[in-house]
Amino acid sequence: MKLLVTGSNGFLGSSFTSLLKETNIPFETYDRVKPNQIGNFDQVVHFGGLTPNSILPNGKNPTDRDLYQANVIGTRNLLDQVLKNKLLNLFINVGSAAEYGTSSTIIDENSPANPIDYYGQTKLEQSKLIQEFASQTSVAALNLRVFNVIGHRRAITNSSEKLSLPIFESLERQFKQIKVPKNIVISNSHNVRDFLHIDDLFAGIVASLNYRPVTVFENINLCSGKGVSLGELVKLFAKILKVEYIVTETQKNYSLSVGNCTKASKLLSWKPKITLEESIRKFLND
Repeated sequence: MKLLVTGSNGFLGSSFTSLLKETNIPFETYDRVKPNQIGNFDQVVHFGGLTPNSILPNGKNPTDRDLYQANVIGTRNLLDQVLKNKLLNLFINVGSAAEYGTSSTIIDENSPANPIDYYGQTKLEQSKLIQEFASQTSVAALNLRVFNVIGHRRAITNSSEKLSLPIFESLERQFKQIKVPKNIVISNSHNVRDFLHIDDLFAGIVASLNYRPVTVFENINLCSGKGVSLGELVKLFAKILKVEYIVTETQKNYSLSVGNCTKASKLLSWKPKITLEESIRKFLND
């Protein structure tokens, strides 16, 4: 087995290639600036793309145009390149729960795709491109719809921009304020999300590499299967850090997004192992 890994300079891709080096799994990386410079491989893990919280070289978050160029056009160009490789037998796309949008019920793979923002739309279009590729080439493809990943992105420095940050980075920064009690600003304390530690995510991806789909394309959720409100998340941070805080909410409406990982358990023999409190402690100690 030899992998082609895209997005190897990003948050997830760079951490995943470090894991591959530790486990001696052979791989090479894909550079969309020099797409022709790739060798032979039989499996692809596609991290390439941007999220709304990505930080561009100019120190800013991506625009809608940036998201489309990276997630849709970038994927289309990648598929054109890997099509030339006759050894390819498995394409794993690291998708997103944003393809589903939010839901008042537990989200499984039969739930309708109904993205509520432009990022979710680009990820859904990305997965459709890969499904079409799998159908036309008979190369098996898995679209791993990943829920909220817990892990450190690259450090943010020398930027005067008001950046959009993932919730864990945002809470860490706010809890490090000098003033007491800490003023913690969140969207809505009743928002419920499903959080997955990065180590559990990578375990799911490795399990996917050893799975051979019965059909040419499968959507599979990678999630904890447990919903946690932002209010509860803030309380856990405060408990671990042993600090006092007050909460300021910026939105009146709240939303829910909680996944079902039964399919991943059945097909991949995978289950998340790291609890939310343990995940927070790992995050704060990184």
